[in-house]
Amino acid sequence: MAELLFGWRLYLGTGLAFVGGALSGAVGIGGGGIYVPVLILIVGYTAKEAIPLSKVTVAGVAISSFLVNVLRRHPRAPWRALVDYDVAMVMTPTTLLGTTVGVLVYVILPEWLILILLILVLGLVDYRTFVAAIKLWKKEKVAKEAERQNRVMTVNPTADSIDRGVDMPGGADGGSGGHHHPTAFPYGKESLGVAHAKGLAHSLHGAVSSSVNDDNDITPEQEALLDKEAQQPVVRYFNNVEKSKSKSKGGGGGGIVVLNKPETCMPLWCYDAVKFLYLAIVWCIMFAIVFVRGGGESDESYLGIVKCSMYFWILWGVMFPIMLGFMVLSCIIARLIYSYRKRNGWPFIEGDVQWSVKSLFLIPFAGTIGGTAAGFLGIGSGMVNGPVMLEIGMTPEVATATSSFIIVFTALSTVSQYFIIGALNWQPALWFFVLGVLAAVVGQYGVQYVVKRFNKSSIISFLLAFVIAGSGVAMIVTGALQIADEGITGFADLCELNHHNATHNATAAFYH
Repeated sequence: MAELLFGWRLYLGTGLAFVGGALSGAVGIGGGGIYVPVLILIVGYTAKEAIPLSKVTVAGVAISSFLVNVLRRHPRAPWRALVDYDVAMVMTPTTLLGTTVGVLVYVILPEWLILILLILVLGLVDYRTFVAAIKLWKKEKVAKEAERQNRVMTVNPTADSIDRGVDMPGGADGGSGGHHHPTAFPYGKESLGVAHAKGLAHSLHGAVSSSVNDDNDITPEQEALLDKEAQQPVVRYFNNVEKSKSKSKGGGGGGIVVLNKPETCMPLWCYDAVKFLYLAIVWCIMFAIVFVRGGGESDESYLGIVKCSMYFWILWGVMFPIMLGFMVLSCIIARLIYSYRKRNGWPFIEGDVQWSVKSLFLIPFAGTIGGTAAGFLGIGSGMVNGPVMLEIGMTPEVATATSSFIIVFTALSTVSQYFIIGALNWQPALWFFVLGVLAAVVGQYGVQYVVKRFNKSSIISFLLAFVIAGSGVAMIVTGALQIADEGITGFADLCELNHHNATHNATAAFYH
């Protein structure tokens, strides 16, 4: 087991790991791809010692990030949690199941092939993350330009102008005459787009101005109100949108769009606490099977089940129907929640997942790929799941928080197993756990401040891409040095006892 030896190598490694933990916590990944190279190349631990300590650090980052995020609210809907528990509920079972397959692949494949696959996977993931970040940055740029134009324009909209998102003249003669015109955008409708967002912002701006005065003689106080209204974020998806009656002298058709809060009385399975409890049960069942089955560094479990025996394979195989059953149940619950909300006027907004048949297939499949890649490449599932969440249109803040939440379950499973098999010394474990906790707090609040300061969520996407690239390079260098030291090997026998100590690495990768 690793010992905590104070000296310049430990201090330098701690500093670098702290920076890596802050960046990883900010973008919703565990950061194992950063810690392992630092612990091996800088601190001087062996791979066998570095991997468990890396998992402890990941656990600290994940738990701290979740505790910070659980107190934060959705950037566009303050009454909602930042973590998307529906996505986590659907993705977690398949992520855990994917690690089961990934572990077997890892044990069999030689180091040089894993290194090649690591380069390909991280290269593809990083490229897609950069593409998503650039798209979001361009969208923010267009929205900012539209907002700038809105601040110098005054438009009195009609109900038709709000529905189509175009500039329509209005006033005492051309308005609605003070009649109430409810306008709704069903969730199934496509995004309003840039032109629609622009028209809606104009409508908001014009609604206030038309209700101020007929001759547009606006006071400084009223102009400040217009500026404040124009700067409000535009919500793209609407359900329960109403246009208020105008109170102007001429009865013009100006109005403001109101996004109603959801009902507080909902079925039990709609509450986030119930979803959290559900995932905790999934985790406990998965961990119980792994604990009973064994298959780590020792050749038999605590209950005497020998690796590669009949009972070992039965317990390995039984995880598939159990986790697939939880996946199907999660998809059914997510669909029921979506249908209930749609019927009852839930205010869906940009970044919400539409639980169509396509989404119900894509998200669990992405979790399986992320878990499998985590298992045999030694990377965290957050490095795959996070970019996938951005790819399906989730906002960066929500994707980051949700990815961190999923990592809590995977990281705790790993750390628990290491303590069970005696691979962790409590002193260095406590040191790096506290490091992870503090680093994540700094990263979460630091990036949150930067995003608010510049009003650009794309910063998170770009940061995620850079962290993935940096950790990928570090892991590739570490792997190349290991290959140079050990030489090129062939495929391994899964059931060979203590084959290159591969099983301890398999356990390490089990729950990234």
